[in-house]
Amino acid sequence: MPTAVIVLCAAMPIVAVCFVYVVVIQAIRRRDTIIANQRVAATELRQRAQQEMARARDLALQTARLRSEFLDNMSHEIRTPLNGIVGMTRLLLDAGLTAEQREYAEAVRLSGQALCGLVDDVLDFSNLSRGQFVLEESTFDPHDAMERVAAQFVRQAQKRGVKLTLELDEQLPHLVAGDSHRLEQILSNLVSNAVKFSDQGEIMMRARQCEESAGEVMLSFEVSDTGIGIAGDQQSAIFQPFSQVDGSTSRNYGGSGLGLAITAHLVRQMGGQIEVESELRRGSTFRFTARLAKAGRQMAEGLARAISHLGETGKPPAITVLVAEDNPVNQKLAQSQLSILGFVTDVVSGGREALDALALKPYPIVLMDCQMPGMDGYEATAEIRRREAGSAHRTIVIAMTAHALSGAREKCQAAGMDDYISKPVDVDDLDATLKRWTQASSPVADEGRSHNGDAHSRVTDAPSHVSDAHSRNGHRT
Repeated sequence: MPTAVIVLCAAMPIVAVCFVYVVVIQAIRRRDTIIANQRVAATELRQRAQQEMARARDLALQTARLRSEFLDNMSHEIRTPLNGIVGMTRLLLDAGLTAEQREYAEAVRLSGQALCGLVDDVLDFSNLSRGQFVLEESTFDPHDAMERVAAQFVRQAQKRGVKLTLELDEQLPHLVAGDSHRLEQILSNLVSNAVKFSDQGEIMMRARQCEESAGEVMLSFEVSDTGIGIAGDQQSAIFQPFSQVDGSTSRNYGGSGLGLAITAHLVRQMGGQIEVESELRRGSTFRFTARLAKAGRQMAEGLARAISHLGETGKPPAITVLVAEDNPVNQKLAQSQLSILGFVTDVVSGGREALDALALKPYPIVLMDCQMPGMDGYEATAEIRRREAGSAHRTIVIAMTAHALSGAREKCQAAGMDDYISKPVDVDDLDATLKRWTQASSPVADEGRSHNGDAHSRVTDAPSHVSDAHSRNGHRT
């Protein structure tokens, strides 16, 4: 066999192996190139997705911020004229009106309060839906809370031919710590519905203590009525937002369908549960529980000293309150309300004017509107605190504002304000707030609120058994 053939035959396997090696290497390189390209594409896709997510997040945050600002501004713009309407109407009702004039004024007041209630419900629901609902904590007496709510609705119940009674268990504690405002809101929503859906019989409010631990108590509250009732297959839906028994309920009785949804959420935030028992044409019973902290001994002793001091001081000293408010109607309203409460009033229309007035006269209390042209209330209060730095003197600054969204109180406190009242300002709420800082009662205010009988005192002084409640106060629908 020729040598060339032998060499060729010997080289063939080597050539084949080399060919296979080259093919494999090329395939590996193509695979690596494809993988590298896929990795680059995946990285670019992931980066684009992250960018889209970031843009979506930023857009959602901006939308939430704009919505919050819109609601806050709308709340301010609605509450500012409502403060004048509701407040001036109440002052008008205390004037010498004929029976017909009083009927007209009362209709205006009730309509204004209904609108206030609707605004409050929308704002509360907005805060709940965004998870921005925070309970506050202060020391209060559950007896007083129940009696205030009963007094709020008794006249309306009487007009509908319904008897409103109050039953407080002997074991119900007199001092607890929690959010008394939200507790009264829950009770008000339930009693408001009971009055609305009842045209005969009785509405009963009950409260008792059902559990107790080292630092907490569980209180049980009940509102029962003899109204139209709720069908069994519809009871589970009434705690859902915008829910009512049927379309005719809204047409016949009104309401936004938010009250019970807000009520249920507040009860859950207070560590409790809410339930309903009802039968058509027989009435309804709403029960809920609330977990509240026991008031410490120091809190109880401090409150006792404050109450004792209230009894000893008698007529308060002549206190001049500075009102910083830019709306002319609300200026006049604040002057009239403070005059009823026995205070002297000076009025300015802006934050800069308030600072100028304080430089001339050391006012002990300032009622400060937050949104004013030029220097607003936040800036003015911050400047007041800056000027007082290092001094023993501190001016009490109370925010009197139409901003009512969650966080408004905290914003006022951060600016250096001491207390907070939201508009529309009720003269009773104003009196209670001022008493917290002056530690003195106002006989003039007490006389003014005794119009049509000293009804509220009869509720407050009632023993812990069934008692009728009487008051001229309106209601929150």
